[in-house]
Amino acid sequence: MNSITEITWVGRGGQGAVVAAELVTAACVIEGLNAMSIPQFGVERRGTPVRAYNRVAQSGVILPRTPILTPKYVVVIDSRLLRVKGLVPKPLEGGSLIVNTRMRPEEVASRLPREWRGVKLYTLDAWGISSEITGKGIVNTVMAGALASVSKLFSLSSIEKAIETKFSDRIAEMNLQLARAGYKAVEEVKPYEF
Repeated sequence: MNSITEITWVGRGGQGAVVAAELVTAACVIEGLNAMSIPQFGVERRGTPVRAYNRVAQSGVILPRTPILTPKYVVVIDSRLLRVKGLVPKPLEGGSLIVNTRMRPEEVASRLPREWRGVKLYTLDAWGISSEITGKGIVNTVMAGALASVSKLFSLSSIEKAIETKFSDRIAEMNLQLARAGYKAVEEVKPYEF
């Protein structure tokens, strides 16, 4: 049976979770993998919770287009959403949770359910990274770069190619810098295990 790696993105409308999932799909396809992105909107309004999903396989057809309940990787673009009951799914045992936050990893872990033990936690201040590079709060490509580093599903080079395809000159350059910074921010960080 073909093994499928599943990813869940959690953010708010306007933070780019759906675009990030699309970029990851494009990066995986560049790597020669089969991939899809699936957006899930509740109320289509800026600031409301949004989820997006990726399914990635070495080969074969990926049929399910349903929400992912037990992903290997969970990327949380807004850490305040960890408090919304039932919104952020628990990663598979041994999976990873990547959170955009200014909190220390142990602070984030203290807010997670005890049954989440065995999950690898990565934290990075994507807001700070984006503010330093662009003066704006563009965090989705920072988080896509972080996912590339943590998951090893696709390379930094592939996410860069996906960004160059999706965006025009100035916007592409800005997002390339953000993805590289996100990749570097977690590249040498040991995951916090709780």
